[in-house]
Amino acid sequence: MSKAWLAAIAVFLVSCNGLRMVVHTTCGDGWHSPSIGRRGACSHHGGVDRIAGNLVLFGSGAAAWLAWSYIENREERRRQKERDQREKSRKSQQDDGSV
Repeated sequence: MSKAWLAAIAVFLVSCNGLRMVVHTTCGDGWHSPSIGRRGACSHHGGVDRIAGNLVLFGSGAAAWLAWSYIENREERRRQKERDQREKSRKSQQDDGSV
């Protein structure tokens, strides 16, 4: 597994947990419950509103994609630089040998 994938997974997990701490549980009637993740927290308020949870997943997924994209692009630039250096070295050796 590449560094980019590992970083994306780590960012996703960390941002999911971090955003869940910031985004309080919202009940169906708009009540903000301090009981994050506890069973029955919104039982008298129309159940848990799923929009906040979906926003956490979407935000975490976007952060993970940005991390993956950044690291993958950085790695590709590094690989391209190595290829360019090898090509330059090869041409230099060919020029030295033909003189």
